[in-house]
Amino acid sequence: MVKLSILTVTTLVVLTCGCGPSVDPVAAESPSPSTSPLATPSPTPAVTYAITTGASPSATPRKQKRATWTTAAIFSSPETRTDYSPEVDLGHEKADPRLVEGVLKAKFCTSETQGSKLFVAGIQKMLEQAEYDRLEKLAAGYRKNREVLHNGAYRSTIMYYALKTPRQDELASALPLRLALWMESRPKSHVPRVAMARVLLEASEGRWKAAQGTLPPPYDEYFSDPLTHARTFLLEAAELSSDDVDVYALLIDYSRRDKVEPEIVEGYLKKGRAIDPDNYHLDAQYARYLDERGQDWRKALSRPENALYVLESYLQDEPVSAQEKLEFYQTTARKYPQSSYINNLIAREAVECENWEVASRAFGEVGDQYELYVWPAHEFFYARSKTETATNQKLPLNPLQLASMPAEFRNQELDELLFTLSTNELLKRQRFSELEQILSAVRQNRSHFVSNTSKTSAFYNAVDERDLGGYENTERMLKQLSLWRKKYPASTTAGTAYIGALITKAWDIRGGGYADSVSDSQWEGFRAHLNEAKSIYNELESKSEKDPELYTNRITTAMGLDEESETLFQFLEKAQKLDRLDPGPYQAVKLALEPRWGGTPSEREQFLQQVPLELYMFLGEGDDLDKIGESAMALAKKYPTVQNWSLALTISKETGNKERARTCLKQLNGRWSGQVFLSEQDVENIKKWAG
Repeated sequence: MVKLSILTVTTLVVLTCGCGPSVDPVAAESPSPSTSPLATPSPTPAVTYAITTGASPSATPRKQKRATWTTAAIFSSPETRTDYSPEVDLGHEKADPRLVEGVLKAKFCTSETQGSKLFVAGIQKMLEQAEYDRLEKLAAGYRKNREVLHNGAYRSTIMYYALKTPRQDELASALPLRLALWMESRPKSHVPRVAMARVLLEASEGRWKAAQGTLPPPYDEYFSDPLTHARTFLLEAAELSSDDVDVYALLIDYSRRDKVEPEIVEGYLKKGRAIDPDNYHLDAQYARYLDERGQDWRKALSRPENALYVLESYLQDEPVSAQEKLEFYQTTARKYPQSSYINNLIAREAVECENWEVASRAFGEVGDQYELYVWPAHEFFYARSKTETATNQKLPLNPLQLASMPAEFRNQELDELLFTLSTNELLKRQRFSELEQILSAVRQNRSHFVSNTSKTSAFYNAVDERDLGGYENTERMLKQLSLWRKKYPASTTAGTAYIGALITKAWDIRGGGYADSVSDSQWEGFRAHLNEAKSIYNELESKSEKDPELYTNRITTAMGLDEESETLFQFLEKAQKLDRLDPGPYQAVKLALEPRWGGTPSEREQFLQQVPLELYMFLGEGDDLDKIGESAMALAKKYPTVQNWSLALTISKETGNKERARTCLKQLNGRWSGQVFLSEQDVENIKKWAG
């Protein structure tokens, strides 16, 4: 079943990297979005699924620009501390060449948070590509060897988490359909049944509503009675596999939801512990079962160190003192002494109960390597500063412990995700010298990712993405960027990033509504920030080192300040001279020329004449199907990736061009992209049609 139609192609942008929703992957049942509010079914009868769309009409320009690549607000933040100033100079004068190389070549993860996210993204990618044999081989190896991530989380458990987590940029029904197709093609495999059961267990609590009514028979029946079907799939999985403890952990979770009697639950627990007597997932599900029945959850622990995973991922709201947590977490640390995640947890709880000796030791272990699954950056530095004051000593800034990306998850799209995550984390760590060197290297050849995303645009989007770093508001992000500007006052990079944050702040103040809904005070704050952005642009425009992002920002500023349309084209021309295929400036002009912002049909026609053929499919008019088809072919020839040729193939089918379809099939040579097609059968159907 093809997922992409012409009607949705024009809403795509080339910045798509497919970042999935992200929550702490230690959690087997962490709350996570189960539907994608961005994706909507195509009205074309022959094409049921649309993979990606742009932002909502009410989104502000900065949000619209990033809408199809950015992750959602993935890290929740505690209340803002009023007694903390983020102006902390960590003293990184020289760039660490390992960090620069790691970001440019996508070799390293700079935190366990990144490593977990990339593990999840890698599993999701394999499912998209229907690499069932590979997934089952990995799952078998993880179970046999009881492999763990750096923080002690079982890879097998996190794998099931990844398999039940939908990507943000696709329809909610796509993931259950993929799992259903996997079950049909591998009737003796228990892995897709366990993953489907996890989806249905969530559906029993009201999630996955968007998937209901959109699945074809017989899959739609799964959601009519999700608990019953979840139990069926888990019992089938238990018959098919004798070594998967997650099956029994999830049977206990089912039992909690369906009020099953303790005797049956204890039977599941006994069978699970026969496979792995110390499994934290089994303990955690049984702890929740006991807790809901008013019993002491601690009775579920097979070993004290499992309490960390229970409290951080399953019983987060349990009233447990900081001292008791600290004792539990220190026990876990003895097994995983090098874990940055666990040492961050120890530091957090030690500061909470004012155990400064333990806090100092934990901060000494992690240096400035905070983990966003534990706390936002400003909370980390606040607690670190508080510890230094209490102990009257300067804590060391240890070199970052860089973890290599697992070989099984190396691919081009994950390289782009790692680039984004690493760039954002470097800003939070105030590693300004590395940021300067990274963009300097990228600027030399104006390189792009395989998706055609400009690396300079990806860089600026990453440093401007507050949600990746747990910022509560843009003001805090502006202060962080101002530190960069103070340290590198002549830097075009720092100045351009600061302009982007000013524009984000301006639109935060104004809001995305129509002009008559904006108050006088909102207009005042909006224009003040845009005028400041314009002033900094005037300073940077004369410098030799510039990026298209500078002109993208200037176009957005001009739109907000109601400048003449001629200026938009002037800025676009300057951006084109730097990088003709950077989509950012074109997207900004297209938005500024919408009728809502005063654009006219003649101006939009003038703009379309300047759009390169490779980008027309993302920026052009939806009724010019032949040119959209030409554009798809041009992009695939420029960046000959499986995804681009798959996109060109499905567009060739919808435009009725069999010759182009045959060209695409020849280039694909049996390969296909899960970002465009739901299964190999979709490609086979086009192959039969093309002849």
